[in-house]
Amino acid sequence: MSEIVRADNLFVRLSGKNVLKEINFSVREGELMGVIGPNGAGKTTLLRVILGLIPISQGRLEVLGRLYPQLKKVRPMIGYMPQRSSYEKNIPLSVANVVSTGLLTPATMLHRLTKGSLRVKEALQAVGMERFAKRYFQELSGGEQQRILLARSLVRKPKLLLLDEPNAGLDFPAQQKFTALLQELRERDKLTIILISHDLISIASAADQLIGINCVMHTHGRPGDLLNCPGLDEVYRCQFDLLSGIGRGRRDRK
Repeated sequence: MSEIVRADNLFVRLSGKNVLKEINFSVREGELMGVIGPNGAGKTTLLRVILGLIPISQGRLEVLGRLYPQLKKVRPMIGYMPQRSSYEKNIPLSVANVVSTGLLTPATMLHRLTKGSLRVKEALQAVGMERFAKRYFQELSGGEQQRILLARSLVRKPKLLLLDEPNAGLDFPAQQKFTALLQELRERDKLTIILISHDLISIASAADQLIGINCVMHTHGRPGDLLNCPGLDEVYRCQFDLLSGIGRGRRDRK
């Protein structure tokens, strides 16, 4: 299997501050890599770096055979599903229209998408939502909306899929269905997936490997090996220390 993404000693600096440093991993074709860590750890930044939307300040990043300065050339081969909360759910668009927005690029904004209808139909079929094509997106349940946004990220038939908290806000049965769908897609299409999640148990059951980051990468390995790894505590310690400090501050003010 070929390497789809490789990061070597990756640093990202924004507004004069290192938001990611010493990031090292590789993801091979057909693998699912989970990314865990507290809020503000740099997880979403990592996905945006892989998309070529944020510059790296040090290190080496290769995606689909292209080094960082050339990532724009492979961006059409990458599907990206942002957090559902970042997508405007009240826009009165049909499901088909929402999925078709995944085909838009600066080059296609002013042109008719001649293959759009077929691509949209195939993407909806892939997630089992073809019969919802004419429904309004805002009328769907949270789990159904997640499937539609997944179809949107699949509509260009990507080789790499980046998912940012896809299970956030879903109940447990909906999470299980979504995770099973991802497994089916990667086995059928050899799709490589990098997935951010706060649900360690859910992602550990699906991932081939996990990385734990909190600005610095603290853990990396097979899920079963990391669940009892001391480095896992380091991933979340800063957040726990902060919460502890807030708690002490409140008690001191009483």
